[in-house]
Amino acid sequence: MEITEIKTKTVETFVNNAGYVNKGTAREYRKRLKLFAKFVNESNSISLDELVETLTIMGHGPRIDVYQLFSQYIGWLQQRGNMSPRSIKTWVSTARHYLETLDVEISPRKWQLKIKMPRIIRSQKESLTKEDIQTILNACSSIKLKTYLLWLAATGCRAT
Repeated sequence: MEITEIKTKTVETFVNNAGYVNKGTAREYRKRLKLFAKFVNESNSISLDELVETLTIMGHGPRIDVYQLFSQYIGWLQQRGNMSPRSIKTWVSTARHYLETLDVEISPRKWQLKIKMPRIIRSQKESLTKEDIQTILNACSSIKLKTYLLWLAATGCRAT
C-alpha cells in the first residue's frame, strides 16, 4: 500500500503522544492517518489540519458533516477491496480517535445511529472429536508430547 508522506501539525502531535506510550502504536497510527489524509484530500481537497479547523468551533469555510465524512470513508475503504471488516473498523476507529482528541464533537449516540460499520462475520469454531484426538495421539511418538496433548484436550487450554 503506497501512501505519500504527510506532515501536519495535528497528526505529528497525535502520533507523538501515542509514541510516548508505545512506538509501535505510533507507527501504526501514522500509517492509518496517512490513508485517512489521502481520503480527505481526494474527497474534500483539504488537509487534515484544515479538516480539524473546519470541524471544530473555530471552523470557517465549507461545512462538513463528520458523520457523512466517516460513512464515505468506510465506503472508500471497502471499495479499495483489500481490507477485512475488522480492519476497516480499526482504521475508522483511529481516525475517529484522532478527531476526538482534537476537540471535534462526535456524539456516541449519533455515531451509533448514522454510521454503519461493515458486519464482522465470526466463524463457528468446533472442538475436536474424540476420534480426532485419538488419531493425533496415535501419530505422536514422544511421550512428553502425548502427555501435553492429553492435558490440552482434558483442560480446554490453548497451546501457545
